[in-house]
Amino acid sequence: MGETGSALAGLGIDLGSTAVRVGVYDLETDKLVDVVTRPVPYTNQGGNRVTQGTEDIMSAVYGCIEDLNLSVECVLSCGVAATCSLAVFTKGESGLEPLDIYSVKQEPCQNVMFWMDSSATLECDVINETAGPLKEFMGGSFIPEMGIPKLASIIMRFQSEEHELEVLDLHSYIAYQLALRYGWDNSRVINKPNENKIGHDGEVKGWDTSFYRDVLKLPENIKVGPIHALHTESPVRVASCIDCYSNWFSMCSSTPDNSLFMAAGTSTCYLYTNNKNKGCIPGVWGPFTNILDGSETKEWSVYEAGQSTTGKLIEHLFETHPAARVYSTNRSKLFSAIESTIEKLERESGESIHFKSKHMFTYGELQGNRTPYCDSSMSGMFIGETTDTSFYDLVLKYITILEFLAFQVKHIKECFKAEIKDIRIAGSQAKNTRLLSLVSLVNDQIKIRIPAQRSDYMGVEGAYLLGKAAQKKTDIINLIDKRDKLQSHTVGLEPMKLDAANLKLKKLLVTKYKIYLDMPKTQMRYRAMVDSV
Repeated sequence: MGETGSALAGLGIDLGSTAVRVGVYDLETDKLVDVVTRPVPYTNQGGNRVTQGTEDIMSAVYGCIEDLNLSVECVLSCGVAATCSLAVFTKGESGLEPLDIYSVKQEPCQNVMFWMDSSATLECDVINETAGPLKEFMGGSFIPEMGIPKLASIIMRFQSEEHELEVLDLHSYIAYQLALRYGWDNSRVINKPNENKIGHDGEVKGWDTSFYRDVLKLPENIKVGPIHALHTESPVRVASCIDCYSNWFSMCSSTPDNSLFMAAGTSTCYLYTNNKNKGCIPGVWGPFTNILDGSETKEWSVYEAGQSTTGKLIEHLFETHPAARVYSTNRSKLFSAIESTIEKLERESGESIHFKSKHMFTYGELQGNRTPYCDSSMSGMFIGETTDTSFYDLVLKYITILEFLAFQVKHIKECFKAEIKDIRIAGSQAKNTRLLSLVSLVNDQIKIRIPAQRSDYMGVEGAYLLGKAAQKKTDIINLIDKRDKLQSHTVGLEPMKLDAANLKLKKLLVTKYKIYLDMPKTQMRYRAMVDSV
């Protein structure tokens, strides 16, 4: 890629589940100049407890910035995106010090409750009993993966401690630390209520003080940060958000109410917005404010739906199926082998592979349901198990997973009850053309759009746009509108032609979609029967 030299630059920082990417952009042209990546580990501690360390995270972030060989004096904007994880610190004389949240005595200190951490189930139940109508903004109930239940578990365990604690959404913490290190303005990331006094996606900042006091019973020794504003002469006003939003910003249309966006990787977040504010939608998070625009304009209401295990569902199949073991060190070779087998089977039979798996049904909620049931106790189901452990069996199970993922999209799209004209998909799933074709077919030949550039850079680009909007003191929707008129950032995929064979396939999938809708209801009914004993 090119060199920044002395040109004015903007940074985009995107922390995903396993790596951080930092990109530098030309602030005049919005062109990506360079991007570097460093791994960031997380640890499964057991008991649904999953952790990270901010020392690992910040070391990787600073290392990426150094690797860019960039003069920080040339940087005029910075945006940060990160997973919806929670960072916990004690307040010492030298500032914030990481707190070993689970006393695991692991180096570096494990002070981040990772987004996958779903251990706060009891605390979540208590919040749902006391939150009243506020939980309708969370689709009907808070879930343990959200920041608020995680904070409640911290309160439960540390409220009697003598030392003071400060808890921060991870993206806010990273932005805050960068501002301290480089002397940037951090006023955009300080904890204050959003316009409608609801925290985005159940994160810990953005709520009204009455929520912290009456629902969370936040004690005096625990504060929700960042607290201290650092006003400087620097033109850099660092801004931050949850990573699904940064991916959305990079692909958002100037008419965003016509599109459904999916950040589809390990998990999937669905984002939709309108300027009419439909109020709360059952099973859907929102409406949220202060995302596409600020408190002055108040035009766009943002809604989010999601599922915890989507790409993870395919990973789980590959990790557990005996026929996948030979490919354990080469997943790309495994995908190629699956595609080759599918093509061979379809050539021999003269019909779609889906007819070979027509009596197999996957319901893949391996970590609870976020939308539309808001039920953290939901689990996976599979109908059609036999003693077959061959590669053929692996292929058929893979196909049923793709069907499940496509059915999920249709189900969630229907929750919004909106005139959606296209679905825009970023993340690793945007590379799976078989899945994309299936999503289009299941959703009545809807147009699918994917990134024109590398899908894994979309979070970096969105973070950059967020930082640039802050630097220019404008709403990000204004930058999106201007950019959208200059160049296309998405590529449209042609849907399947509805010939006789695909019409037959569509008829099968319509029937299997009805079964998909019935499977969670059956599971909930079975669970209720047992729980009543």
